[in-house]
Amino acid sequence: MVVVRPVEFQSWPANPLRDVFTTQIIAHWKRSPTKELIERCSILEAEGIYPSTRAVASKVRYWRARRAAWETYLTAAFACGLMDGIKGKELRARLCDRDEDNFRSALAECLTCWYLAGKRKLPINPLAPGRGEKHLEMVVFDRDQSIGVEVKAPHQEESLNGISWGDGSDKIEAAVSKANKQFDEKGPNLLVITPNLRLQLCHHRSALARALYGQSKITIPISRETGTAISEARVEFFPDGKLFKRQKSDGSPGYRRISALLCIEECGIEAYPSWHFADARLIPSWWPEAKELHDSAVNRIWIEHNAIVLHNPFAYYPIDYQLFSDIPQCLPNGDVMRWTDGHDATV
Repeated sequence: MVVVRPVEFQSWPANPLRDVFTTQIIAHWKRSPTKELIERCSILEAEGIYPSTRAVASKVRYWRARRAAWETYLTAAFACGLMDGIKGKELRARLCDRDEDNFRSALAECLTCWYLAGKRKLPINPLAPGRGEKHLEMVVFDRDQSIGVEVKAPHQEESLNGISWGDGSDKIEAAVSKANKQFDEKGPNLLVITPNLRLQLCHHRSALARALYGQSKITIPISRETGTAISEARVEFFPDGKLFKRQKSDGSPGYRRISALLCIEECGIEAYPSWHFADARLIPSWWPEAKELHDSAVNRIWIEHNAIVLHNPFAYYPIDYQLFSDIPQCLPNGDVMRWTDGHDATV
């Protein structure tokens, strides 16, 4: 059995972004740019003075906030050893890849490393054995307990008219299915998702609950003989989510290797946010001054992070609820699941 222990923090480059995203890499992207590659380059090159055009300056503020966040994530990855050895070489390759999915998944690993090791101060190790010959993104340590961590970045593509439909629960289900194959049954495992979906999951939690636990449906009992309703319609909960659905021959759920799911989402915050009013008659007297501050050079944007945890009541090895006691968690309370912050758990 491989014994994995926490790593000591290491030194990191003076400019982690330039160490990974060299001028040659950026030039390679620009030779045949896509919309997503143009955005990447804009973020990485968001330096110098602000443009005089207010609309452009607003974009640059956003790009700089993203750039600062990326630099923070990569610094954590270097400090925790994610950039070392064969694993580091593979991570760098995906960060520098033209493929959007590869880039997004690699950046998600760096974000998760920062969140767990930097923000939450949890010891980690990037050398993480998984199921069979598979390997996980990292292991985190809670006292004497080691927790396997797998990271997924579910993404919802825009339709041809620029609109995405659905709540993204199918993308979450796919992430759960893939991660479950990588986890082993020797200890607790944490699935981390950093989604880019139509809805912010931390504010629209029903999509997560539907994917993991199930959903309520209106049922009407119908007589086979007459075809008419036997009784009034009622609401029933169907446990058809990934963690609740009975899939094994003994009638037990099939995704018991996953102890919990941690959802981390970026959120742009402005010092002086913009305000929009559908009806000009509703515009308050203070709006012109607020708009002036929003458009001015004194406005700043930074990236904050929302996070929530959903536990698996059927997990082989549960994760201690106290590990994430300061953020909202959905956990078992008797025979039902409850949110620790009082959020409505109805799906």
